[in-house]
Amino acid sequence: MLVSAIRTKSGLLPNVSPSIIVELLAMLTMSNDTLDAASPRFLNEQILHESVSGSIYKVYDTHLRKTAAVKKFNTDLSSIARHEYEIYTAIGEHPNVAQAYDLFYDDINQQACLVMEFCDDGSLVDRLTVAPTGFGREEFLHYSRQLAAAVMHMHSKGVAHRDIKGDNVCMMSSGRTLKLLDLGESQVAELPVEILQCGTITYLAPEIVSATHTARSRVNIYNWHFDLYKSDVWALGITMYSMSTSRLPFQFAHETDIGYLHYLRRDTFGDWDTWCSIDGDIQELLLNMCDPDPNIRWSMEQVVHYLSALS
Repeated sequence: MLVSAIRTKSGLLPNVSPSIIVELLAMLTMSNDTLDAASPRFLNEQILHESVSGSIYKVYDTHLRKTAAVKKFNTDLSSIARHEYEIYTAIGEHPNVAQAYDLFYDDINQQACLVMEFCDDGSLVDRLTVAPTGFGREEFLHYSRQLAAAVMHMHSKGVAHRDIKGDNVCMMSSGRTLKLLDLGESQVAELPVEILQCGTITYLAPEIVSATHTARSRVNIYNWHFDLYKSDVWALGITMYSMSTSRLPFQFAHETDIGYLHYLRRDTFGDWDTWCSIDGDIQELLLNMCDPDPNIRWSMEQVVHYLSALS
């Protein structure tokens, strides 16, 4: 309107100096910038998950101009948000790892906001809820190869996930694709392990569970060393067991758990009928991924190679 007000059909009004025109255009630009800054970045917010540390929303991001997921952390947990964003940045993009687009601080609401790729088809747990006996062989191999590729990618960048489970695997409706996410517990694998119990105890490797039980603490007070890559392989093995059966083999990997005790005695990995329903070559995969001895347990390279040979 400011521009049109100083124009006629024949051009600029003769009595308006060029300097005034420049000032008017500057005012117009400043006005637009102020309006943009005041406009909300996220539209159509829908809550997906709530927790003590913060909440996750599905939003339309006006900066990215697409649908995204936003993890909003309480201010006192902003360091966790930054850690997770830095891990995503460090490992780079992979088709089976969810992307982190941005991290910024909302001063008005006192929150750290981690802007993520939105996965539109729920979690792996959601998918297994409607598959009471687990995935069929073709579907199991299809998704297991993708998940193994994601973990292998993280390991190739020197990072251990430390919280692999079905809840941290999301599904995309296009292309039958899954993506690994939630890297808040992840760490550079070669750094000292400060926290023993990361994630859900059902998926923790036995060496971690045993150390936590012995120390009676989540903190690594004795400075024990662990191969976090092998711990990831264990957690991935438990996740793949659930993909094959829609069940978990035991509550946690310690001798005080009767299910795990049976497994140590080689009676069965989970209940007998469920174990017998799994194809023999997939049983072989799971047993090697979930060997109680981390020195014997397969590496991700071995897992990926074995899966690529199955048909």
